[in-house]
Amino acid sequence: MIRAARAEEAELLGAHALRSEAHWGDSREFMEACRAELSISPAYVAQHPTFVLAWGDAPLGFTTLEALSPARVELAHLFRRAGGDRTRSWPRAPGSHAR
Repeated sequence: MIRAARAEEAELLGAHALRSEAHWGDSREFMEACRAELSISPAYVAQHPTFVLAWGDAPLGFTTLEALSPARVELAHLFRRAGGDRTRSWPRAPGSHAR
């Protein structure tokens, strides 16, 4: 399910972005340099369209949009949960026999 993010989820979304970025093995120095850019505040969620991909109550990812002009928007954040057990996170297609 894709739903609008709630302002009270902002800290969780920022932490999710950091974990997702860290999955690629970037150095601690790089991660610290990215911390401010990857942080999401309640005000940011209130000001920018922010959407959460969730499976049940479990958030799997999120995206945000930022207006560049009245006619143009930019995909500002796009993060999904990295690693983990995908068999529990993603539903199988009906009739799928994949394990």
